[in-house]
Amino acid sequence: MPTAWSPADLQNLVTVYQPVVYRLALSYTRTITDAEDITQEVFLRLLKAHPSFTDEEHRKAWLLRVTINCCKSHLGSYWRRKVSQFPAESGSNDTEIVVFNGEPSRERRSPEAIQEAHEQQESVLKAVARLPWKQRVCIHLFYFEDASIEMIAQVLSMKPSTVKSHLYRARLTLKATLKEVYDEL
Repeated sequence: MPTAWSPADLQNLVTVYQPVVYRLALSYTRTITDAEDITQEVFLRLLKAHPSFTDEEHRKAWLLRVTINCCKSHLGSYWRRKVSQFPAESGSNDTEIVVFNGEPSRERRSPEAIQEAHEQQESVLKAVARLPWKQRVCIHLFYFEDASIEMIAQVLSMKPSTVKSHLYRARLTLKATLKEVYDEL
């Protein structure tokens, strides 16, 4: 029987990996509330299972795999399928997009430049959100979580060549989509 983690160890795990798990869940489910629920579920499973890890990469891969499994379970659940058939009362679509801010820039920029950068970032994230889920998850893990192709292949139970194909196709789709967006501007 594994020994329990100390509160400090647990706090450290949540502090380090909560943003990673949340972003992946948000990328997968496309809704803030579902991503929050799944993030909570992943850490509950971590507490219950209390697995032993060989290194930090193994820990991250385990958390990513559990996150994907939770997302699949959630999206495939009977309740989710029945509830999602009803339109939102506000008339807006059911997809919530959240802009992830990178490291703050140390240079001073004009408000117009900041607004333009924000709009560009938002259009890229919306284009990524419209990708098929396998491509979207591969793009997210590769670019947002800095995961290697080998790690993505392990987490998604795919061959590295399949991951490369998904990344290639996603890049082509994003290039075409973003070209249309910027041609309209």
